Amino acid sequence: MGTISLKNWWGTAAILLALSGCAQLGTTPAATQEWSTENTLMVVIKDPRSERSRRNLAGPGYSPQLAYHSDPALTRRVRSIATEHNLTVLTQWPVRNLEVLCFLIEKPSEAVRKRLEQDPRVEWVQPFNEFSLSSTDARSPTEFPVPAGVHSGIGLPSATAAGIRLAVVDTAVDETHPDLTRSVLRQQDFVGSLDTDVAEAHGTAVVGLIAAQPHSVRGLQGLASDAEVSVFRACWQVGEAPGKCNTLTLALALDAAIELQPHVLNLSLSGSKDRVLQALVEKLVDQGVLIIAAYDEKRSPQQRFPAATSGVIYAFGRDEQASNNQTPLAPTPSPVVSAPRQALTLTPSGGYDLVSGHSIAAPQISAVAARLIHLNPQLSSAEIAGLLMNWMESTSASEE
Repeated sequence: MGTISLKNWWGTAAILLALSGCAQLGTTPAATQEWSTENTLMVVIKDPRSERSRRNLAGPGYSPQLAYHSDPALTRRVRSIATEHNLTVLTQWPVRNLEVLCFLIEKPSEAVRKRLEQDPRVEWVQPFNEFSLSSTDARSPTEFPVPAGVHSGIGLPSATAAGIRLAVVDTAVDETHPDLTRSVLRQQDFVGSLDTDVAEAHGTAVVGLIAAQPHSVRGLQGLASDAEVSVFRACWQVGEAPGKCNTLTLALALDAAIELQPHVLNLSLSGSKDRVLQALVEKLVDQGVLIIAAYDEKRSPQQRFPAATSGVIYAFGRDEQASNNQTPLAPTPSPVVSAPRQALTLTPSGGYDLVSGHSIAAPQISAVAARLIHLNPQLSSAEIAGLLMNWMESTSASEE
């Protein structure tokens, strides 16, 4: 399978939708407190509230006073289960579109866990997982010039991405970057307690590949110039450490994405399978959302998040300099689509950098998929995957 050279992967702008009916900034529980995944478990029960209460029909979104810690119905149900099983509860949160309530507990003994799993009020018990953002700097920014001029976009589908809703679940984006200031960017933050005034590199790089508009002849262009791009901050970075997310933050972000009903959802992250997150992905797929997820070579297709299923396409970053850069065989029923592993994109504080990883291949594929959907809104995910593969092969061949 061929690939596309870097020069063929640039488009323009972004518009970010303001979301109604989603959890709003500041309403999350202490989502990113550094709980140990080894010493905690997550319990999932049915949300005991009515549909009207779950959706807080008296106002938009979840109510900060009722939706999480202090809703009496939720507190009573959790307290009842915790008292009966002698559990230590760390936090709780509802997942509205699954009609469930999740609460995090200190890991009990195996005997207590078995009794908990047999409790008729409990839907299931699962690990509290951590997920990683794996892209890295490919080389020092001093080793290549700041881009001069706008990439031509030769080889891109002729359609624009106008009217296509594209959601990105990632870290915070630097909206003040000169190549993003003309984009309409509004972000929703589901990280909460680790909020920071410093924009984060991973999200800025990912969104730059999709939404950048050059502010001068030295700027970059994204691939989906006029898509409506929504950024859900569910991951965070501390200093130079790689970005990470957890089950709680991702559940809140995906729950909000269901309300948005995007055409394409970009997940430039990887991790082990997660039952509640997979249930949310299946809700999105049932809506017709195409999910582009970074390929995870460390895990089998059914042991990763998101699992290989219809409606999910894995983005595999091809190293065009390697002697053997073939895309791995596609795990049925989720195809693997390749894109360049390295890409020049945006960094916080007005910079540019060459970044690398499957996480970087994903937004390139998401943006091109948005163009294809605009060209033919009736395309299935399998048809989009086929068109992506065929288009990449033909574009690569035309360059040889």
